[in-house]
Amino acid sequence: MRDLINLIEATIGGVPEDIVERYSYGDCMWLALALNKRFGWPIFAQMEDGHIAHAYCKMPDGRECDVLGPQDQVDIWTTDVQPWTPEELLQEIEDHGSPRATAKFAHANDVIDLYIAPKL
Repeated sequence: MRDLINLIEATIGGVPEDIVERYSYGDCMWLALALNKRFGWPIFAQMEDGHIAHAYCKMPDGRECDVLGPQDQVDIWTTDVQPWTPEELLQEIEDHGSPRATAKFAHANDVIDLYIAPKL
């Protein structure tokens, strides 16, 4: 049932609150990695106290893209923004080689298909 609700919300342009929360507070790095792999967009991360506060990608037209799709600027968590390679970002993720990580990457790709790609 949840999948049907997500599909309906995606069709009308909204991103479900649980997806926004998941990819704004915790799994944003997986989404940034998936966007980078699919589109080749460079990854950026807002840093806070030496840790990643939020990761996203920059599109060729200069817009930034995270779970909410293309935007002139993603929400600002901090002004300390740094570019990251996919390899560097993976090193920051503790379970990057686990089956759980594979599932997170697959889910991030589903999010792209449902909520981000239709806005491109």
